[in-house]
Amino acid sequence: MKFTIGLAIIAFVALALAGCVQQSSSPTPTQVQITATATATPAPTALPTTTPTIQPTGQATSTPSPSATQGAVKEFTMTAKQWSFEPSEIRVSKGDIVKLKIKSVDVEHGFKLPDFGVDANLQPGQEVTVEFTADKAGTFTFSCNVFCGSGHSEMEGTLIVEG
Repeated sequence: MKFTIGLAIIAFVALALAGCVQQSSSPTPTQVQITATATATPAPTALPTTTPTIQPTGQATSTPSPSATQGAVKEFTMTAKQWSFEPSEIRVSKGDIVKLKIKSVDVEHGFKLPDFGVDANLQPGQEVTVEFTADKAGTFTFSCNVFCGSGHSEMEGTLIVEG
């Protein structure tokens, strides 16, 4: 309540100083018409430093923070089929921007790399581009996260980030 009253007083003073105070056509010493409008705008919120998204074109991306040291762009073409990824092992260096072009050649599959926030749906015959920054060293497992048949549970691969 105090905030609203304070905001109205500030708006009135600002409008009065700017010459926006309107008077009726024949004012008397006790009759003045005042019009004031105040609009509050919410403060912006901080964005996360990495934002994984699936683009409408089918591309999954993870935007690196501006402060991150950018490495080379490493691009790979990958095939998903019952019940494997080819290649099943990918090696990059810490700081590299990894770009995977993945295509399912038989049924619907998924591609999930949880350590980097990547999750993409792979429709048969359509290529999906997944992009992220390899910002931590180690060995990470990627897998199919859409049930694709009896061998689904073995459909996985390895990302090795050397650092």
